[in-house]
Amino acid sequence: HISNKQVVRYVRQESRGRLRKGLDLAGGVEFIINFTKDKDSLESDDRIAEQVRKIIDQRVNAQGVADANVQVVKGMNKISVNLPALSEADKADIEALIMMPAKLQFYEVHPDNSEEIRTYHRDPKAYRAPAGYRLDVIETERQGKFDREFILLKEHVPGDLAGQLSGKGIAVAGESTAMVRSAYATHDPLEGYCVHISFTAKGGALFGQLTKKLQPVGERKFRLAIALDDKVYSAPSINEAILGGNCQISGSFSQEEARVLAAAIASGNLPAKLKIDSVFSTSPQLGEE
Repeated sequence: HISNKQVVRYVRQESRGRLRKGLDLAGGVEFIINFTKDKDSLESDDRIAEQVRKIIDQRVNAQGVADANVQVVKGMNKISVNLPALSEADKADIEALIMMPAKLQFYEVHPDNSEEIRTYHRDPKAYRAPAGYRLDVIETERQGKFDREFILLKEHVPGDLAGQLSGKGIAVAGESTAMVRSAYATHDPLEGYCVHISFTAKGGALFGQLTKKLQPVGERKFRLAIALDDKVYSAPSINEAILGGNCQISGSFSQEEARVLAAAIASGNLPAKLKIDSVFSTSPQLGEE
């Protein structure tokens, strides 16, 4: 007959150095986060609070943090995030992930981008972008070498397919406007670590229409830029309409960067502006005993 104490002793010995103690045993840290809903939002404060709570909870859980506790502070526009004891580096990573808007955006690239950029390089100070376009840059790093590619992005206008796809995020509590179904980090033999995105039926249909519009005409190819929070990561040429409802973001990511970006996209766009009001150390509830 094996006693409970023997089982516990065995588990403790076998997991020594690998078992992360939760809040009850080791204490931890508490973030108090204030949120202000977007001005154009028609949602109630309670609805926004629950959306923010769910998104933060999903983001923290995506990091594999055991025993995380995310709650709305009743009567106030605040969220409490209790996490077990973390290193300073882990704490900074969690804070950055919580605060990341991760708005996914798509932009058509100017059809004569190469010629326009050659004109820009001849006299950058005198250059003026064509009406309806803005100048941006893609920064990449390959084997320690950094590269910058200038690019002209078409601004979003009402009814624009790229604009309709941008900034809607993943479904939260049955949200019907969501464009993204899931996102996860993956590894491509040529591109390295990437973020794979799967669209909802609505998002996939729009993405199919957009890539169909950008199909090659003869030898001429067109490009679609993919950005997160207004930072452009890639602008691939469209070889054919992409009707399967999937796309991939590449951009010289490390494995950790790809994982964090995927987690932020997959948990949805925050429907409010966040500010960390305070950070507290919390004592263990059962640890001393």
